[in-house]
Amino acid sequence: MYFEYFLIIILFILIIIIIKKKFIKYFLIGTIYLLAIVYSLEILTTLFLDNKDLSNYSLRTDKFKSQGFKDFRNNYEAFYEERQKFDIYPNFRLAEHHLNSQDKNNLIKNLLNKRETSGYKVPLRAPLNKLSLGDNEDGVRELVFNDIYGFANPNSVYKKKIDIMILGDSFAEGIPFDENNNVSGIIRNLSNYNAINLGVSGSGPLLSLAALKEYGNHLKPKKIFYFFYERNDFYDMMAEKDTFLIKYLKNFNQDLFNSKNEINLFMKEYNSIFELILADKISNNKKVVLNSSGQKRKKFSETISDFFELRNTKKIFLTSPLFSKTKIDYNLFEKILEQMSMEAKNFKADLYFVYIPSWSRYNNKYSLMNYFFKKKVLSYVNRVNIPIIDIDEYIKFEKIKNPTSLYNFSLPGHFNNKGYTLISKKIINELEKN
Repeated sequence: MYFEYFLIIILFILIIIIIKKKFIKYFLIGTIYLLAIVYSLEILTTLFLDNKDLSNYSLRTDKFKSQGFKDFRNNYEAFYEERQKFDIYPNFRLAEHHLNSQDKNNLIKNLLNKRETSGYKVPLRAPLNKLSLGDNEDGVRELVFNDIYGFANPNSVYKKKIDIMILGDSFAEGIPFDENNNVSGIIRNLSNYNAINLGVSGSGPLLSLAALKEYGNHLKPKKIFYFFYERNDFYDMMAEKDTFLIKYLKNFNQDLFNSKNEINLFMKEYNSIFELILADKISNNKKVVLNSSGQKRKKFSETISDFFELRNTKKIFLTSPLFSKTKIDYNLFEKILEQMSMEAKNFKADLYFVYIPSWSRYNNKYSLMNYFFKKKVLSYVNRVNIPIIDIDEYIKFEKIKNPTSLYNFSLPGHFNNKGYTLISKKIINELEKN
């Protein structure tokens, strides 16, 4: 976080050592060379590497403006306004609210802790059998139907045998699309396979295991496809391991499949808390000042400050595994995969591991973590003998010249319809091949 301070301390220590040895001349020369190299690197990264911030709202705003989209509202603003027109309810996703609650008083975390300590049930995704409001990543904010169990499916999927179950995070859930245009919806449209989606945005491997244990044995799909997103699923796992989700590694089950009444009671409490947060967000909403191109105005002093603080150089090193503060528990990952495999075998389903590449793999050249992780991730999957569907390799196989075209507006985020269709066709091809 304070890379420049670390550098200064090292230089200071070297000064003390070198002064004592009377090598001041050589130290000064070395210091000049070191600073020249570091700041030359900063200049090169500024000029030639892609510096798009993954959370840069203004980049997407610019695209919206150029293509005639006019909805620039954040999710709270949109929900507040759209519920005047539609009977919609706030989405609850266990992952993001349990682990990353944004309300300053931790009201949601307190609710979850209360439920957990009292033996109440905590849903993975909700509300049940109601409409919610989708994200606006593609320029169109859609209404999403949450089925009788709280997931992004039409209820019609439960009227016949389920062939395919999709597990994973937001890529499995199909952000930003509705229940008919996520991967499971596209598979249903393109084939005779009945596919169901149990994806939960913001989830990691442990929550995916929880979804499988809670619903798999009841729904008994023939094939299970677990989506692993390379950019953050390991970090989500490390956050999940310190919650009650770790219990799913053992013989733990909340019986959520048969707990609709309890989940509805939970959501009643959650909705009350959400209203407090919503009111606070709306009253304290700060408008971002944009220039004519939709970019956030940046002071010249801030640009200079970024340069001297080595903003881009730090990104190179701080995204490297050598400097990562989060130590990945690969043994835990292997145990989760083993549990998934065993659970699938219990009801005679085939489990597949679907490796989802991030946008940065194809555009952000200094995001080194992706390349470091992939080989290691897949080695653990192979150790558990789970078949792999590598979407990155499939993109190469299809000879897609510009892989970022598979993402909304070619910007950081989730796949567009073209990207989700590509994955859906790959899954269908795998099934027909077997």
